[in-house]
Amino acid sequence: MGRIDTKYGGLKQSRKYPVPWVLDLLQRLSHGQSPSAIVAKKFVTTTLDAMALGQICDQVGGGFFRYATNAQWRRPHFEKMLSDNALIASIYLQVGAAQKNSFWLATGRNTVDFMLAELCLADGTFAGSIDADSTEGEGMFYIYSMAEACAALPVKWADQFLYFSNFTESGNCVNGRNLPCFNAIPSEKIIVDGLSALKKFRTSRTRPKRNDRVIAAWNGMAISALIEAHKAGLQSKQFESERNLHKRYLPAAKKACHSLLRHLYVQHILHHADGSEDVAYLDDYAFVEKALLDLYTVDHDLYWLKQAEQMNVIVLSEYFDPATNSFSYTKLPHNKLLSATTDGTVPSGAATAIENIVRLLKLRPGKDSKRHLLLARSVLQSSSRAMQKEPQNHASMLTTLESLLQAER
Repeated sequence: MGRIDTKYGGLKQSRKYPVPWVLDLLQRLSHGQSPSAIVAKKFVTTTLDAMALGQICDQVGGGFFRYATNAQWRRPHFEKMLSDNALIASIYLQVGAAQKNSFWLATGRNTVDFMLAELCLADGTFAGSIDADSTEGEGMFYIYSMAEACAALPVKWADQFLYFSNFTESGNCVNGRNLPCFNAIPSEKIIVDGLSALKKFRTSRTRPKRNDRVIAAWNGMAISALIEAHKAGLQSKQFESERNLHKRYLPAAKKACHSLLRHLYVQHILHHADGSEDVAYLDDYAFVEKALLDLYTVDHDLYWLKQAEQMNVIVLSEYFDPATNSFSYTKLPHNKLLSATTDGTVPSGAATAIENIVRLLKLRPGKDSKRHLLLARSVLQSSSRAMQKEPQNHASMLTTLESLLQAER
């Protein structure tokens, strides 16, 4: 609680990075009326609203930028990463569904739609990122001078839109230019029309380059986000008028997963990325396995479950060191054990691997269930001091611990 920004959300740091795994943990801690639960719930609400209304969210073209450079989630670094957008979409959809918040559900779905429109490749897998730079300079594809905005917008309501979007003559973003952001959830039709006009204006500009490298872990995250969008479409009244639209998410997830397995999972060896001989890291296996389990929970095709079980065997035999009760980030054996328990730019690979074990124990209990349960407990036990000392860096491990405790009840 000492690390969170209670005013604007997110963590107190010079660069405001989205941290979906911290939001996931605090969402789980927000139940009840204890003082900490009340603070946690307010933090989750403040963060999700501020991110969705701020400039870290591309209000015009969709998706989230890498990070913001001030506390208010404004003045972003303009790179768009697949991993960020997949994890952000998932947390908006999960929390939106749990709290029946239509704005968060729409933000999550719009982020998934951005991924499908801008990052999806011909075979259904997803490209890794979109650069911050274009030929005009960093971020210039996205931002507008006041003159450019006025040229793009109909005169009769341009001033009103510019006011709602916080545009100024001196610029509200970088290089004296503007990027839309809002002080409250926009509901006026003029906002939708204005954003559409600004998006059309962008078509005259040179688009930033896209990095088409297919990274296994990030594609696993993207598939899981598609499944969350599919589940939200089934559960939410918000989607009742768009049933045919939401039905595209599950087929897209299946297509991406089939292509991912076909190209990167060769002879039961997962590779980190396409065109690379590098064997996968722990988070590659963990997030692809998670995607397979997510697919199985909605599609009920045993193929996905069997593939997940195969990967789980590999993870336990090649990335778990029983001598230290810990997972290694790289395949064993090697000279140095690299910790996989801390969260970095993505959640901990070890936490995701343990979460997968817990899920498999519930889906397919068997002769190894007791041994795997003890293994999961031992890894968490070994990390207990680190989780207590630096909870903000072990949020996903703490979330996994909560899942394990729930499973044992």
